[in-house]
Amino acid sequence: MNFSAFSSSSRERERHRSETEAWTAIHTALDGVVSALTAGHTSLPSAATGRAARPQLVALRFLFARQAERYVAGARTRAGRAWRRRQVARSSFAREIAEAETYLTLLVRDKEGPYVLPGLFQRSGAPLPVRERRAPGRHRAATAG
Repeated sequence: MNFSAFSSSSRERERHRSETEAWTAIHTALDGVVSALTAGHTSLPSAATGRAARPQLVALRFLFARQAERYVAGARTRAGRAWRRRQVARSSFAREIAEAETYLTLLVRDKEGPYVLPGLFQRSGAPLPVRERRAPGRHRAATAG
């Protein structure tokens, strides 16, 4: 079966592919922040590693904001866009990014920092719900079978 570039299924596949690529980039940036913060899992977070992780966290926030803008723009009505904007602002991922920024600020200022890593940086235990749900390569069709 040949699909036109203008068919809804073709556009849907392209939208899904770009969304998957965007979330893959977000998770790659998150892994980069964690690696910079813990120096490749060889040391505890310090002021130096906090300064090294800051630009990567800014890049992570930028990628998430760009994905959120796409999500908001996908609404058909103004009320729908406002609702989606509120949902993004209240999302656990947005809160975790804000908590991570606060953590890095305290780490650089105090030279030693808090002992507990924010939820976004923790690898052990249950993953952040958004991180688990948006893991690269996860797709409804792949998990339905």
